[in-house]
Amino acid sequence: MDEQELARRITSLGARMNRMETMMQEVLIHLGIHTRGTSGINPVAVPPEERPEIGAIREALLSGDKMTAVKLYRSIYGVSMKEALDALDY
Repeated sequence: MDEQELARRITSLGARMNRMETMMQEVLIHLGIHTRGTSGINPVAVPPEERPEIGAIREALLSGDKMTAVKLYRSIYGVSMKEALDALDY
């Protein structure tokens, strides 16, 4: 990789980080959490929302449907059968 390509990638990563920081600030403002000074709510008291896909995997596991859980995991994360089984502890 030459210096020009490296500089382009670094610039691209910097821009991505800036966009992520901006989005995080918007989320914090939406939740009423001030980034400077006192906060409007306790961020620990706000439970994280579970993505529906993860909930579907959890439900499949709880109902004993291991095959469905593995299929869902593979479709969401694009991993191999072994990786899905390892992740779901089988």
